[in-house]
Amino acid sequence: MARTHALTLVTACSIFSGGCDALFGGEQSDAPVPPPAPEAAPEAASRAVAGELRELEPRGVVPKPAGPVVPPAPTPGPAYFAVEGGGLTKLDAGVFSKVEGTPDKIRDLAPAPDGSLWLLTAYKIHNLKDGKVKTIDGKGGGTLFDRIAVGPNNEVWVTGLYGLGLFVDGMWQEIKKEQIDPLVKGSFQDMLVDAEGRVWLLSHQAIHVYENKRWSTVNTGSEKDPLYLGEALLADGALYIEATKPLKITGDKWYEISTGDSYLSANHIGMGPKGRLQLLGYKSVMWLTLGGGGTRSFSTDSGDIPKTGQFNDFFVDSQGRSWIATEGGPMVISSDGEVKYWPQGTVPQLPGSIEAIYVQGQGPELPDKVGAIQTASIRGKLANSKGPMANVPIEVCQSPRMMHKEGETPCSTNPFKKSAVTGSDGSFAFTDVPLGRYEFTFKSGAKWTITLGGDKCCADMKAGDDYNVGTVRVN
Repeated sequence: MARTHALTLVTACSIFSGGCDALFGGEQSDAPVPPPAPEAAPEAASRAVAGELRELEPRGVVPKPAGPVVPPAPTPGPAYFAVEGGGLTKLDAGVFSKVEGTPDKIRDLAPAPDGSLWLLTAYKIHNLKDGKVKTIDGKGGGTLFDRIAVGPNNEVWVTGLYGLGLFVDGMWQEIKKEQIDPLVKGSFQDMLVDAEGRVWLLSHQAIHVYENKRWSTVNTGSEKDPLYLGEALLADGALYIEATKPLKITGDKWYEISTGDSYLSANHIGMGPKGRLQLLGYKSVMWLTLGGGGTRSFSTDSGDIPKTGQFNDFFVDSQGRSWIATEGGPMVISSDGEVKYWPQGTVPQLPGSIEAIYVQGQGPELPDKVGAIQTASIRGKLANSKGPMANVPIEVCQSPRMMHKEGETPCSTNPFKKSAVTGSDGSFAFTDVPLGRYEFTFKSGAKWTITLGGDKCCADMKAGDDYNVGTVRVN
């Protein structure tokens, strides 16, 4: 079926090793960009057994936490996926379905003790209960909400640019950063609320705890051994933190958790049954059994898991399965190591990057099979103020990178990309494109440029479509 769409993208951004000429000005080229730090064993790697605890000099006394507000249930439950620009999708009893009425561009998800699920967008919070969505305008924490957590009395906490917002009894309260700690700078790394209502807030090098209506701070930085903090979790009466090294903190006892001879620059953390700590890195997953029980790793480099593009979020269900929200679709690693992945185009209800994920209890039964990738064709024209842009290399992919290595294109690290060259009239066409959301990048002279038009293209594309995006117009 041929369909024409009134899509005109009007801004372009050139790619180079330091930014975009459309945004910053100046001459730019395909200069090389340093790759991310490799996940390999450094020369100074510890020779301790993976999972062993090594006591550290305490940086201070951290209150002993209660458990999570919504503890992991030993029963099956649904999984929820926040889809870039596509609202919320649920997987339950092996079936994917779109949750109607949910907002686009969900940033975070949090369960509540009343059985509802809270959804966070940049300026609002949304409550999903019994299939109905209630939206509340944000008034706390400044702007650009980033994290959400719910307390034991269904009070809702959010982090923002300038501090925290607390929504309770239908009213917002604002807590500015200087009220937490005058030295707090930058964004917060994570936020948790325990079953007794304590709030655990992590900044770059400090742990902030709210209890008995006051904030206390424990600084983790030191000249000899700085600890840079990331995500955290509450389990077994302790605070576990993904940091420069994995940490376990209980009261005045601080421990480093050994990763053995392996090194992982982790971004996310989770805990499965039987003391199995799980860490998600840039392109790998590590399971650590606490107490020296060893480790198991899964990596895209070794082929244990598929190349899916960027990892965005991570959740461990109560049977120990790893759920990974990726740019290319959701992935699940079972407790015995079996990997299941739904690439873009295989699930119509997942038309874009998976930005956040939440799994209730043991999680749902998975579909028996991964369906075939459904595809369509995309065509259009590329033009600037002088007219059609002829004989220009152009690519389509989900998330072109503003930084790329020498010899690569902005689409090189995406799980899917297609390349073409524009015709004399600026026309281009791509066939066999998996259903999903896309952006375009083109090369004019020595510079790669990404089209920046707000919402991405083609989210409503159907299998077999000849999808005409119209003119991609470049400033």
